Amino acid sequence: MQTNNKKCFRFAMLFSLIALLGISFTFSACNDDEDSDEVILKSFGPSPIPLGGQVTFIGENLDKISSIVFPGDYEITSFEEQTSKRIIVKAPSDSTYAYAGYVTLKYGDKTLRTLTKIGYKQSAQILTLEPSEVKPGKTLTITGNYLSVVTKVVLSDGITIEQEDFESQTNGAITLTVPATAQSGTVQIYDGSEYIYSDGELKVTLPTFTSFSKTENVYPGKDEITISGTDLDVVRQVVFEGAVVDVEPSSEESLTVQVPIEAKDGNVSIVVASGIEIDTKQSITVVKPSITQSPESALLGEEIEIEGDNLDLITKVTLGGADVTDFKYTDGKITLAVPETAKNGLIMSTANDDEVSAVLQIISFTIIEDSENQINANAGSENTIKGTNLKYVSSLSFNGINATDLQPNADGTELTFKLVPQACTEASGQWTQDGFSAVATNGEELNKNLWLNGFSTPYLLAIPATSSKAVPILVTGVSLQDVDKVTIGEEEVDFAALSDKKMYITLPNIVGKYNIVLYKGTESSSSLTEIEIIGSEPVSIWKGSQNIGTAWNWDDRLEFKYDGTVVKGTKIIVKFEQNADAEYCQIKADAFKTSYAADDNGWGCVDVGGKTEYVIILDAESAAAFSGTFTFTGYGLTYKEILIQ
Repeated sequence: MQTNNKKCFRFAMLFSLIALLGISFTFSACNDDEDSDEVILKSFGPSPIPLGGQVTFIGENLDKISSIVFPGDYEITSFEEQTSKRIIVKAPSDSTYAYAGYVTLKYGDKTLRTLTKIGYKQSAQILTLEPSEVKPGKTLTITGNYLSVVTKVVLSDGITIEQEDFESQTNGAITLTVPATAQSGTVQIYDGSEYIYSDGELKVTLPTFTSFSKTENVYPGKDEITISGTDLDVVRQVVFEGAVVDVEPSSEESLTVQVPIEAKDGNVSIVVASGIEIDTKQSITVVKPSITQSPESALLGEEIEIEGDNLDLITKVTLGGADVTDFKYTDGKITLAVPETAKNGLIMSTANDDEVSAVLQIISFTIIEDSENQINANAGSENTIKGTNLKYVSSLSFNGINATDLQPNADGTELTFKLVPQACTEASGQWTQDGFSAVATNGEELNKNLWLNGFSTPYLLAIPATSSKAVPILVTGVSLQDVDKVTIGEEEVDFAALSDKKMYITLPNIVGKYNIVLYKGTESSSSLTEIEIIGSEPVSIWKGSQNIGTAWNWDDRLEFKYDGTVVKGTKIIVKFEQNADAEYCQIKADAFKTSYAADDNGWGCVDVGGKTEYVIILDAESAAAFSGTFTFTGYGLTYKEILIQ
């Protein structure tokens, strides 16, 4: 038994060496009984093998083998060499049998089959393409050699047909259905390792055109065109100038398509599934709209009618560049309301961008002049002008100053407005050429001469844009020597008139933006613009480090005297550090109740959670009640600085 095991080892070493030399063998299990009469196949090879090449079978008692059958029932009874240990035979040389499979060894009434399949070294070959011109959807036959190993066929432009989609496949032929996307060109086959190209090209049939059923006065969106020709069933799109129509496969001889509403004059082409576009060399002309009657002028908001031919093709209407979003077509007419942004000129266009136009003057509004061909108005009071369509007036200005509170009546024949006294400039009465301007909603401007009656109450013409609080400022105006009182915000302030046109006004100790109001008796006038009153830089009135403990405790309070004065608008800025327990602090500055929602005793509770400072702006009541003492309590805080501004 030891000897036989050594033999098996020798065989294994031998065939390992053979494998290293590039020849592949298949092994069977070793038989420990050297004297057995049983036929044993230990290995065979090489595999893959060239057609007609020698195949060697190694085993025991192989002299009993009478025939060897290769795949495809190719049976060999005459061996090149045969001993009990080895048989050498020639593999089939006919490519008909050149496909992978098991090999069967026959002896007596018994058979012995290889454990693995034999394969063949071969390169597929294309001989013919039948037919040489084929229509998409039809069958193509590729003839050649060793085609059974082909795993895919590739047509021009990378169109691939996988093996599972072949209609049939043998060693000598492959049949397949030509895809709709196929294009003319060479054919490739892939055998698993390389691509093999056809010598010639496959021509893929394209459709041809012979005639159109209609080419002139085609009505976009309505008319149908029938295209006649050959192989039109492969067409997938019809391309008009300005539009593309997808189509479903129809008959080979004709194709009917509705002309899209976007189609323009121009050539028509057809496109097949592969994307190839074919010019029919045939052009069409489409019906166009025309205007036969249009109004010469129209008011903003007025409903008008435009008559013409083929106006149902109109998809867009503009008046002086303003889109008309609501229009309708009925019985050869287009009806629309002139939008409030419309200007002169009517343009109507179709879906294919054909345009028709007409001269149309847009009248925004009219104004009836007063005597002497001018507008008369009273500064500082309510006024009324008359005319037509005045509801479309968007703004009025007098000597460059806009009127306010424009209110047209229902039919637009009257328009009331308020006019500030500053429109008078510096005169009690003044005539100005083109001093009146009215602007419509469409942006058009109407100018007229203006007479403004003077305003009896003093008024300001110019004030500073910004200034510090509690300082005097110089202003200019009209009739300033007649001023009885001046207010800024809710504060009455000091003033001193230098002349009718100049005055000093002392600003209050407040911050913010305010108008300045002048009074003469019960009458008043306000500045056109606001003055921004700004505060000075904050001033530190206490600085240190006062920890007020971890619980409410009067003994831990921060309390100090402040000798300065406070007024309405004074800011108290409190800066502090806090621990995680800090939520609220209290401030008491005599009776500062109203500035920070204090209780009846003057204590106010301030939320300081997550903060490092808070700001209190004093109101008039708090400022008046302050007597010079600040007191701060709370818990979880360390006060660092108190500033006033």
